Amino acid sequence: MGDGIDYDVIVVGAGPAGLVAGEYAARTGAKVVVIDRKREIGAPVRCGEGLGTPSFDLLGLQPSSDFVLNKVNKAVLFSPKGRTLKISFPYREFSLYSLDRCAFEKTLASRMEAQGGETLLDTQATGLLRKEGKILGLKTTKGGILGKVIIGADGLESRIGRWCKLVKRLKMNEIYTCAQYTLIDLEGIDDHFEIHFGAKYAPGGYAWLFPKGNREVNLGLGVLASYNQKPIELLNKFKKKRAEKAHFTRFVTGCIPSTLPPPKTVKENILLVGDAARQTNAVSGGGIANAILAGKIAGKVAGEVSVGNKPISSLEEYETSWRSHLEKILIKKYKQRRFLESDKKNERMFSFMKLAATLKPIIPKSVIVRWLTPDF
Repeated sequence: MGDGIDYDVIVVGAGPAGLVAGEYAARTGAKVVVIDRKREIGAPVRCGEGLGTPSFDLLGLQPSSDFVLNKVNKAVLFSPKGRTLKISFPYREFSLYSLDRCAFEKTLASRMEAQGGETLLDTQATGLLRKEGKILGLKTTKGGILGKVIIGADGLESRIGRWCKLVKRLKMNEIYTCAQYTLIDLEGIDDHFEIHFGAKYAPGGYAWLFPKGNREVNLGLGVLASYNQKPIELLNKFKKKRAEKAHFTRFVTGCIPSTLPPPKTVKENILLVGDAARQTNAVSGGGIANAILAGKIAGKVAGEVSVGNKPISSLEEYETSWRSHLEKILIKKYKQRRFLESDKKNERMFSFMKLAATLKPIIPKSVIVRWLTPDF
């Protein structure tokens, strides 16, 4: 691969953010390539694999048995003191789907390729190609790639973001470190998910069980890295308490940003999206839904600029648009994160949730939907 290969849009990172961005850039008629250092789309899996109905609606994608393993509308929450709260979500808007993350990302890649986009795996970006002060593309382990617009969807440690000085390395109190087992032969969990709060198992975060169906479940936790505790030790302690006899078939670890987005996610001809742009829910650690929304916006704007008559400054439309949809809720969730760092505050939050659950039968559906669903 030499410097003569020319694209309209280069996307770095073949996760949900990058694949959705690639698809919507290709929809504009742009020549698109998505590169990733991985050798297989979707692998290795590094998340709880849950996604709600609004994200499928946003993509016009029907939840399919090709990548959906289970659907739940119930939750059981546990406070630090062991109080429980059972919640059922009767409305479609709150359905949570347990994904086969690998199959889901392959579906997103197929959608992107159906629009004419290309995928280059086992290809790592190693630097920016510059000439006379302008960014012309990327240096990669397979050679140079020229592109009019570059979308950095390369995760928490985004090289693209650091090379163009949009983001810095995160501090320890801005990162969740996570560990997760996929367990088999765990009964009584297929119809609900569980969230366990408190420093006993997950200081500064929480522990979870997400049912995949057929007595299979993802059991994991996330803790703030600044607590300097080993997630695997905490996970084994939690497993012994909640699912001691269940056997695991998979173990994964990873990190999630838990901070505010940077002041800017656009610079010159570069956009950042997903974890690279810190667009993650600081309370839940959930990033797929926001990545899909921001990826769709980024792809559309990048495609229109690269193939149309719009100046490169029009990439700022991405900045304005994603912030109008997500910034307020990201700030709100970041402020709420402090409740996870104190068992006392956690108990107060739990009392509020119990009150809200009590009032639910008399609150109109429209109000509940407005309170609880994402802005998009």
